[in-house]
Amino acid sequence: MFRTEPTPAARIDTLTSSPPPVRLPMFWKPVLCASGVLLLVLLGTAGRYGYHRDELYFRLLGQHLAWGYTDVPVGTPALARLFTTLLGDNLFALRVPSALSAALTVVLTAALARELGGGRSAQTLAAAGTAAGGFTLVTGHMLQSSVVDMAVWAAAILCAVRALVRRDGRWWIAFGVVCGAGLLNKHLITLLMAGLLTGLLTVGPRRVLADRWVWCGAAVALLLALPTLVHQAAHGWPQLQMARALADRYGAANRTGFVPEHVLLLGLAQLPVWIAGLVGLFRRQAWRPVRALGVAYGVVVAIVLVSGGRQDYAAPVVIALYGAGCVPVAAWLARDRHPAVRVPVWSAASLSTAGIMVVTLPLLPLELAARTPIPRLNVAMREQIGWPAYVDQVAGVFRSLPPADRRRAVILTENYGEAAALDLFGRGLPPAYSGHVELYHLGKPPPGATIAVTVGMRPAELATVFRACSVKGRLADATRIRNLESGAPLMVCEGPRGPWARLWPRLRHLD
Repeated sequence: MFRTEPTPAARIDTLTSSPPPVRLPMFWKPVLCASGVLLLVLLGTAGRYGYHRDELYFRLLGQHLAWGYTDVPVGTPALARLFTTLLGDNLFALRVPSALSAALTVVLTAALARELGGGRSAQTLAAAGTAAGGFTLVTGHMLQSSVVDMAVWAAAILCAVRALVRRDGRWWIAFGVVCGAGLLNKHLITLLMAGLLTGLLTVGPRRVLADRWVWCGAAVALLLALPTLVHQAAHGWPQLQMARALADRYGAANRTGFVPEHVLLLGLAQLPVWIAGLVGLFRRQAWRPVRALGVAYGVVVAIVLVSGGRQDYAAPVVIALYGAGCVPVAAWLARDRHPAVRVPVWSAASLSTAGIMVVTLPLLPLELAARTPIPRLNVAMREQIGWPAYVDQVAGVFRSLPPADRRRAVILTENYGEAAALDLFGRGLPPAYSGHVELYHLGKPPPGATIAVTVGMRPAELATVFRACSVKGRLADATRIRNLESGAPLMVCEGPRGPWARLWPRLRHLD
């Protein structure tokens, strides 16, 4: 009899029906050491510089909890509310969940390396490199939905890989739980779901899609995400409108800078490692069951590029590729290499880590950092500067009004950062209102408000609402660091052109 070569699908089926590989132990000591050091560093620097505009916004939304908002689901505002309730309304409390999420991501990435056959060296490299990664540090330092998403994606990818490597469909239930919870924080997890589905359809193993556990996991994810999905549907899918507005405003710039920013997401030292992980997913025979993860990376990047999204939207899957790449790289480093090879590798990694930490974390005194290129390199750092000083300037303009005018005055702001800063620091000032994103729905000025101190608003925009406006100053901070608020006009306007119920929609904007 003649032997016939099995078809690709048959090869995959044979592979998936073979005994699962022997699993290596988890080496907790070095992994928890890397995770713990990261946690201590992030918590130790949590109170430096100041609030980021997004942190101010999440704090404000946390005071008005709902199943969803114009631009974000409930997850991150709920965390802001929880930790400021438990630990006090301060900057440190607001940043604790970010540090915890980053530290958890370190452990999950090491666990992924272990699942793909990595021993002590691979797990240690995965934990240390993730902890020292630029994206991990810059997002772990402050409360943003992206840092929570980073841990969610890492957990979801680990569950999917375990389901495929261990041939245990029950892990798809865990995958569904993680994705459903992730949808309550950010809807970008759907990119990972779409990417993995595409990967399973194209490179297999396709028989997984016939497993009832996969569809049970999908049902669990949908059930958990139902509250935020119902909220979005009931309000006309405002997050889709928000995504279109951001793409129109920033899409071209995001596409232009995607490649250089993407390759430097974690750092130069981590770049060859995660590329090795991507290549290994398609070339290593032992990783054939999880080849769909490599396809998922391509799908995520393609969607982000086409939609004009930020390059960091794909960061969580890059971290997973880094965890995978640690397996072959650790094996390569463990061979009997000449010191002329090993020393430059570790020196380059150490130098890269030191540079990343100085740029991403508030290690330098603010006065010294202002004299370096760091503010130009770290956009997030610039947005943590100046908020109390800005509020003091707004208060000065308000208090310069005659007493009779102050009683009928409100404050109008151009964006959520200004409004949220006034909510936190503006004691003794009237409420601040804004038509920006979700703040538009939190309320309009009362009928008796006939004078407004405006912050950052454009004269042409104000001319449609008021009969007269005059410039009283511009926002400035004592440091030499300029951010989005620097130079924003402070104006006093009076004489509304009608009732606020009719004027308020004119001030609504999403960008």
